[in-house]
This record gives sequence, structure tokens and C-alpha cells, in this order.
Amino acid sequence: MKVALVPSSYLPSIGGVQINTHSLAKKLRDIGIDVHVITQKGRYLSHYTYEGINVDTLPFYLFRGTIKSFLGFLIRSAVCLVKGFVTFKRMKPAIINVHFLGANAFYIMILHVVVPFRLVLTLHGTIEAPSAELEIKEGYWEAKILNWTAHRILHSADAIVCISKYLYEKIMAIYPELAPKTTIIPIGVDGPMSNRLKLRRDNMILAVGRLVHEKGFDILIRAFKEINEVYPNLELIIAGDGEEKKRLQETVSALDLCGRVRFLGFLNKTEVMELLSECTVVVVPSRDEGFGAVILEAMTAGAPIIATSVGAIPEIIKDKETGFLVSAENPPKLAQTLDYLLRNKEIATRVGLNAQNCVGGKYDWDLIAKEYKELYLRILGDQRSEAERT
Repeated sequence: MKVALVPSSYLPSIGGVQINTHSLAKKLRDIGIDVHVITQKGRYLSHYTYEGINVDTLPFYLFRGTIKSFLGFLIRSAVCLVKGFVTFKRMKPAIINVHFLGANAFYIMILHVVVPFRLVLTLHGTIEAPSAELEIKEGYWEAKILNWTAHRILHSADAIVCISKYLYEKIMAIYPELAPKTTIIPIGVDGPMSNRLKLRRDNMILAVGRLVHEKGFDILIRAFKEINEVYPNLELIIAGDGEEKKRLQETVSALDLCGRVRFLGFLNKTEVMELLSECTVVVVPSRDEGFGAVILEAMTAGAPIIATSVGAIPEIIKDKETGFLVSAENPPKLAQTLDYLLRNKEIATRVGLNAQNCVGGKYDWDLIAKEYKELYLRILGDQRSEAERT
């Protein structure tokens, strides 16, 4: 069985969709599926291999409301559709699995009309079509195209996968008629790592993720300000990069926290796991969260976690048992919970170990890959049944 995964972007570009699609690709390959990835053109121009996964690129591009973008859209869309048609005819995938509904979905929707394949959509994010927030993030014209695309491709897909119950309920609220073909398959994490030989530092708060507004790092910085004088040796480490970095640095400076807050930029997975295994506490201060992969990684490292009770996070963390939940947009409450864990290290350790002990099961990548394989086979089986009936 040949399957093409089509994420909005792919490694070495960094983000949750990229990392999780790559993890799925590797696991599908390990259970005998011929996997290819087709994605947005980035630093690699045509074809490359990333950790054994074959990747082809297409120039996904949407009209953005200017004459320049319109001309670019005319040229790139023609190139994309021709190259996509040739690639699919050569590859002959039985299943196309789109990950995240962006410009990739727009072009796959058109190619689906002229190339035979079964279509699976995997929804990853909170700001993802269909969404009223897209206009704020992407602009009027791109948001119009993406929402138009989402309505049509969701109805034409053979199956829809939501990575959390939270996303599933959002889709059902908009399109309840899609329930028969919509399911929940979470993203995964590698097995728990042992941290018995590593002592946790008692002075490091850690946050990891893209530096964007919805991740709420500004809230964490303001909470840190409230406790920094009580803990003069405490430091806040923020690992990640993104469009909000300059504004966050300005906030640090305005709050006179220079030297107490460090921005490490992008780190690879090994470096992140090293920090997770030695930090005092991990904070996930999101304003909204479609899943929260860093929470799973923190759990595998046995790290105490404080996270906001938004989006899919309460599906993962059981408050006061495998982590601590606080309300979003609430620096005083976050500061209070940080202070509680810093003063009660035994409780922090116990909660971290509880999380580490329960992180397996439904979040195991091997099991998740098997769920996808079963979904693909079921869709292909339905196709064969239709052919036999006709």
C-alpha cells in the first residue's frame, strides 16, 4: 500500500505538524507501508530524503490580495498543479493523507478531481480552517480561500482524523453531518525515558514551543516577575523561535528581568529532552492548544508540569495527579502555582513520576501507526466493496 502524507510543512522546518507527521511516517514505514511525503517547498527545491523518508515538494501558494501575489499565484498554482499531477501519476498513492488544512489542502482538493486516490484529512491545530480567526492570522483573501477549501475538502474526504477530543467537538459543532467519517487518533510520543541517574535542578523553569501569541509565553514572563524576588537564583528558560520573539524580549527588558530570562532559540529533540529531564518545572501557558505535544515529552521525562486548562490540555493532564492546571490569561494564578511547586518539591516529584508512569498507552506511536493503517485499509476495503457492487 502506497500512502502520501501531505503536511503543510515538513522537517527540517520546525513545528508540531512537521515533527508529528515525520514520526508517523517513520512508524508507518516500519509496519510495511510505502510512505512518501509531499509538502510545501522550503529550503529544499524538489526532492530530498529526511531520515529515510522520501520527500517531494510542491510550490503551495495562495492569493493574498495584492497584484504581486495574484501574479505569483497564477504562476505557482500552474506549476504546482502540473507537477502535482505528474508526481501523483508517477507515485500512484492509494491514500493521500493531508495534515493540517492550509494551502496544501487547496491544491490536493483540486488534484483530487483529476487523479484517483482516497483522501484522509488529519486536523492538528486550533487556528486551522474552518476558523473565524484565520483572517486575523492570514489576511482577508487567504482566509477566504482556506475557509472555502475547508468546507469542500472536509465534505469530499473519505475520512477525517482529529488529534484530540477538543478538535473533534469543534468540527462537530460546525459540521455535525461529518460524524460518521470522523474519528480521533492522537499524536504520539516515544516511550518514557529514565531519569534516575539525573538530578533535577531546583532553579530552572522551562517553557518550550513556537514563540507565537497563542502559546502565551508573555503570560509566563509576567508570572515569573511576580516570584523572581522571592527566588533570586531562579531562572526562566524559553526554548523555541517565532514571530513573537522580539516582543517577548522587549517584555523581559521592560520588566527588568534581563539576566533572569534566557531565550535559547530552536533546539533539536535531543537538546529539548535533556532540558526536560533536568528542569525544576515545565510550564505550558497556552491561550489555546489543539493538543500540546510538549506536554507528552515532559511527561516522558518525569518533569512536573503546569499548564493552562484550555483546548485539549485537560484531556492529557489530570489536575494535581499528573500535572497542575491553571486558568489561561492569569499571571497571578500561574505565579501562585509555581510558588507552590517550588516550595513543595516532594509533591512536584511525585506528580512528575505519576505522569511518567501513565504516558504510554494511547500515546504510543506504534499503536497510533497501526490505527492509521487500519483506517487506510478500511477505506480501501470500502472502495473495493463499492466496485464489487457496481
